[in-house]
Amino acid sequence: MWREYVKMELGFVESLRRRWGVLGIDVEDTKGKGKQRAREADEDEEMEVEKIQVDAEDEGDEGEAARRQIMQGAIVKSVMSSAAKALPKIELFISLQDLLATYPCPASLRDTLLDHLFTLLHETLPADPAAIRLFATRRLLPDLEGEALVDTLKDANERLSSAVRDQNAADERLASAYASFVRDWCQKDIDDSLKGYLITSLQLLAQRKSATPSPALLAETITLLTAYQDSLHEYLPPTSNTPERVLRLARKFTGKDNTKHSAQVWLARLDAEKQFATGEDAKRAWDEARGVVVGTGTDTVWLWGLDPEPDWETTNGRGTGSMETEVGERVRLLERLLGEGHRMQDATAWSAVQETLLMRYAKATDIELKIRLRLETVEEGEVPPAGIRKRKRARGDTGSDARSPSMAYVDARAARVRHVGAAYLMTARVWREVFAQEEAASEEVPACSGRVLETIFEQWRRKDGVHATIAWARWLLAHGKAKAATDIVMRARSSLSDVERIELEHLWKKEVDEDVEATSRDDLEMDPRVSL
Repeated sequence: MWREYVKMELGFVESLRRRWGVLGIDVEDTKGKGKQRAREADEDEEMEVEKIQVDAEDEGDEGEAARRQIMQGAIVKSVMSSAAKALPKIELFISLQDLLATYPCPASLRDTLLDHLFTLLHETLPADPAAIRLFATRRLLPDLEGEALVDTLKDANERLSSAVRDQNAADERLASAYASFVRDWCQKDIDDSLKGYLITSLQLLAQRKSATPSPALLAETITLLTAYQDSLHEYLPPTSNTPERVLRLARKFTGKDNTKHSAQVWLARLDAEKQFATGEDAKRAWDEARGVVVGTGTDTVWLWGLDPEPDWETTNGRGTGSMETEVGERVRLLERLLGEGHRMQDATAWSAVQETLLMRYAKATDIELKIRLRLETVEEGEVPPAGIRKRKRARGDTGSDARSPSMAYVDARAARVRHVGAAYLMTARVWREVFAQEEAASEEVPACSGRVLETIFEQWRRKDGVHATIAWARWLLAHGKAKAATDIVMRARSSLSDVERIELEHLWKKEVDEDVEATSRDDLEMDPRVSL
């Protein structure tokens, strides 16, 4: 709203400038006092000029001074001052800077308004890291290029790095602001020598001996050296212009007393290990990191070796057997991570990490069972009975020869549910995901009856009675078991609080109404008497 207010006043000033220009009034001329005429003014314009001349003569120097102040942005400045008082947030100043830097107005007016804006910024948010960055980079306008860009960028870098140096890493937020400044400019289309200059400046600041190491500066140094080591080789310091030297720095940074527990620094090192070291070195580094990281980013470190999540929906040229191996390895890795909760230094972070791991574990085991179903189908159609039994025994699937592949699949899915429920601390969110997976399986494989879903429901309702009941009742209703669905909902009401009971009744009414509507629509479509 404040941005639009400022924009409106800018438009007003510029409309006056154009109007007075057409009328021949030069408000910048302090001697003419607004008495010049436009050479080509029509009769109406001449009358307007005469009127303004009379007003100016009546007002004297005060009227002329007022016009000059308007043209110099007095009204706009007043609005910006009011905005700063009403909304003292960095987002306001960033928005107004973007507006002023791009609005079509005379350069002198733009400079005047920007100077006023940054004076307000310094007065309003003197210690805010984002404000300090914005103030230091205020001359970096979009149209800068060539030597002007080089000089202005170096000046901004010196101002911002000096601010960090003066803080002596007392405020990690300011260090992060400088790190993001260097990263942002390295991602722009500027000369490689400038990128090398910025990265070198960052590295020198991060490694200065007189200060407490800053995780933000150390992490960004490794990240940028890893990203630009190849393309900026000749512009980087000799101590960090090869993969081996970058790795040495990364390992050194995670060994410092002040940063060895920082997830931010470890993530930068892990990415360097992944790019420059062997796979085994990266795995060992990840294993070490999981045992020492604390605080923000701990969950990201624990999940680092699992990303990116594979796309199991497409084979991408892989055979079914190859996919089975990959998914199996994924399942074993997730099981190992789920068993390592005791290694996490930050106990409060384990619940969130465990839930994420369980969500991925549920997905991986679901895919594993689907692949097994496809293998069973192929075996049943193409392999002699002796071969089928041999392959099943090799996978440990004994005692299922007497059953059809689909029934063995149902038993495997039920076993999966029992296993995760007994082995892990499942949350309502994970049970919801598992229920959705089994619901989909029940549609794909007719033999997958509601037996597995009912098992999940009994576990899930202990964590979330409302949504577990609705999900199970919805499935029953969709499969022609309306009475059983109603009974489930009625039984659930007695164990819920008043608030939960109201929510349950609301959701169940919605489900029933949708079911009735769908049934009526189907009946109409099937009735041959309905005219199209």
